[in-house]
Amino acid sequence: MEFSVYYIDDTKLDHYYTQVSRLSDKKTYPLPDNQPLQELLQGLINFTRAPHKVSDACLELKTPDYHRYLDMEYTLKEHTQDFGVSITKKDSLVIKTKLSLLVAALKDKMDQCSYGGDTRTLRTILKHIPGIIDEDSDFAPELLKQNGLAFLRSLPERDNYSNFDRKKVTTIVLNVLFKIVSYVDGLMSVFRDRNTVSWLYSQVKGCSDGRNPEGRNITIAILYIFVDSDLDTDAGPSIGPHDLAVLSIKCAQEVHQRDKTPPFSVFLDLLSDKIQSDPETVLAVIRLINKMLETLKEADEMDLFDDLVLALLDQGLSKIIEKHKQGKTAKNKIVLEYNTFSKILCQEYEDTGDLDSILKSCIHRRPSYQPGSYHSGSEGNLSLLDRDRRKRSSLTHNSLTPKLADK
Repeated sequence: MEFSVYYIDDTKLDHYYTQVSRLSDKKTYPLPDNQPLQELLQGLINFTRAPHKVSDACLELKTPDYHRYLDMEYTLKEHTQDFGVSITKKDSLVIKTKLSLLVAALKDKMDQCSYGGDTRTLRTILKHIPGIIDEDSDFAPELLKQNGLAFLRSLPERDNYSNFDRKKVTTIVLNVLFKIVSYVDGLMSVFRDRNTVSWLYSQVKGCSDGRNPEGRNITIAILYIFVDSDLDTDAGPSIGPHDLAVLSIKCAQEVHQRDKTPPFSVFLDLLSDKIQSDPETVLAVIRLINKMLETLKEADEMDLFDDLVLALLDQGLSKIIEKHKQGKTAKNKIVLEYNTFSKILCQEYEDTGDLDSILKSCIHRRPSYQPGSYHSGSEGNLSLLDRDRRKRSSLTHNSLTPKLADK
């Protein structure tokens, strides 16, 4: 069978982050279908004059609809008969560097750029990775296989950056992670790497001072994917559909406990006047909160549900909502999301009153709760909580520490 054969000169890596074309011309080559592809590879390299070493190269089948790396130990006939691969004369064979070697080389190149101070090239490579993932569906799984999540997390933490470069690298890394979690394999990899979930939430905190709004908004979008994800049961019998969502919320708690800050206070900061958040950010944050509540209810994680409600209301969310509603129409998107928030709480606590009334109902479900446990320093709802505690003087507060209490 005759094939169109060409090569991609990816041996120097610059094909992946420059505008230079590294594609050779296509040539027709007669290829027997009964020999292992590994035995044919040297002949193909010689015929096309590809710069690859046989030990570093592989063959990719390129069709109008998809691409597929071929197993070099098998013949073309075995690919069609045993693996169900459809191969026609219209398809092409591409000589490329093995993906495992390519990913390792790209990581090494980024390491060299990072430690050598060449942040321009580093940022250029990172910017091209989402496009590589779109073009090659096998790239992201290979990157994850090579401990890619930990590697990406480490890049913004390097010491030899200016503040400008650190912000830029952080934003681009977040954009790469957004692309990765857009795929099921990426989501599952993050699910198995608790450190990445915590790191992402810490980026919301780190970017919440208004100095990196782009990175902050990308991170909020990633967290929304987490809480909105419905993991397929095919991922494993021990994995529930909402496990990633619950894990992300627990990691958020842990980040605040580690930093000795009130739980979920970063949400309050973004919604309040402490930070000049744009309307899109405010809308994204309240949507994220609503989705967290809905998912926790579906997952029957009511302790976490109460924790989130108590933390938000104790730190003064009701006052923030009132301020946002002033002078805005009922059709305003932010107002609609706040109304959804109130509706979720009314349905759960069977309380049709205002948020202060709902807070009391929530407290009655958590007798171990100590007023002000989630307090951020402003007046918030402390007086209301203290009054409610006195009314419930018959309740004996046990010595259990609330999950979110900041000690």
